[in-house]
Amino acid sequence: MGFTIFIFILVLLPTYNASAATIGFSPSSSSHDVGDTINVKVYVGTDSKSVNAISANIKFSNDVLSLSSISKSGSIINLWAQEPSFSNGDGVASFEGVVLNGYTGNSGEAVTLVFRAKAAGTAKLSFNNASILANDGNGTEVLYSKGTGSIKVSQVSEKPIAVAKTSVKKEEAIVKTPKIDTTIAISEIKNNTNKYSPNKFLITSSQVVADRTYTIQIDSNPSIIWTDDGTHIFQAGQLTNGMHTIKVMAVDVNSNALSGFLNFSTTVLKVPEMTYYPTDLYVDQFMVLKGIADPAIDVELTITNINTGGIIIDHIFTNSDGKFTYVPDNKMVAGNYSVIARAIAANGITSDYMNPIQVVNKEHQLNFFVSKMSNVITLVIPLLALLALVIILAIYLYYRIRKYRQSLEKRLSVTEKIVSKSFEILDEDLDEEVEIFKKIRSAKILDKDEQIFLSKFKKDIKEAEKVIEKELKQI
Repeated sequence: MGFTIFIFILVLLPTYNASAATIGFSPSSSSHDVGDTINVKVYVGTDSKSVNAISANIKFSNDVLSLSSISKSGSIINLWAQEPSFSNGDGVASFEGVVLNGYTGNSGEAVTLVFRAKAAGTAKLSFNNASILANDGNGTEVLYSKGTGSIKVSQVSEKPIAVAKTSVKKEEAIVKTPKIDTTIAISEIKNNTNKYSPNKFLITSSQVVADRTYTIQIDSNPSIIWTDDGTHIFQAGQLTNGMHTIKVMAVDVNSNALSGFLNFSTTVLKVPEMTYYPTDLYVDQFMVLKGIADPAIDVELTITNINTGGIIIDHIFTNSDGKFTYVPDNKMVAGNYSVIARAIAANGITSDYMNPIQVVNKEHQLNFFVSKMSNVITLVIPLLALLALVIILAIYLYYRIRKYRQSLEKRLSVTEKIVSKSFEILDEDLDEEVEIFKKIRSAKILDKDEQIFLSKFKKDIKEAEKVIEKELKQI
């Protein structure tokens, strides 16, 4: 079973040209004492070409060596179709594994055999059988050379000790490691009522998986960590139409690597395709769209006005042939439109969106002219209103200033007359004053009339001064 899985992987991996490969032991020869621990690596050489599968059955001298363990540390193998196992009773060890990304080189470590030297002698290492397959997609056998190994074990020198001779029958203990079923069983759960339902898998193992945690990879997508909730059912994400491979890996509570693979197919929703749409359209016409998708499926249309950002989302079902014709309820306003569509199954599964198409919705020339004029008028009217307001304000200010000026001129005229009149009075009084003073020259003492005149003159002067002062304050 393990090797069948192992062959299956090879067909899925990339193609390369096959070439000769070797498998051997490192070191190929060494010397040790009884009781020593001896590490021997099993290596692979590929002559600059890529390989992706390695298996071997190794024979060792069990009268000289005892195999304690097989280490996978540092191995180029990252997926084990058969975990390394051994039998000291039979003097054999074996393993099978896959290098998922392929290996190219001359010293790729497969496993390390950890021996204990139990008796003096020369132990031989060889391959009963081995296989190395090319990373060419066909599982081509490329092994042409199998190396051998030799380990010389010497007895540790000790002083003789007198002991009673006894007859002891030696029996070699036979230690066999029981084979463990490391296969993870994977079966697809089919949904016969809805072919577009997500892919579900039943994942089980005869071993107890540590923490119920699995590493799952579908095709070349990134691996994910999945924890079984007790149902053993894993649901895959959305996949493309066609064949796929699911790979499941885990570790049991005894640190044994578990793995399994399954090839399956997926049916996904077809992306809607527009078979007809108008590239140029007038505002008095409907935007008619025709297309094709899966039969009897809901097609969601998203129509976006690029100029305004307005969005219309509408739905239409395809007929039994998968065809659909969409006519909107209303005509579209002028502008540039982007249209995308996707299919939606009854259970909510959706397809990818189709590539957007562009539709230009134009106005007729007369409507276009009227629209432009309307835009111009809309812009000009506020400017004209503002200009009229400025003119009215200017006229108002002009008349206010003119009226004020007339009022000022009138006041100045009145004041001028008053001042003139006052000074006429003053002038008359001055004339009389002059006459009086002429008389005074001839007589030193003023009579009564002269005294009254002087008093009146002073009074007139004061009144004239008050009138002038009042008028000037009003100005």
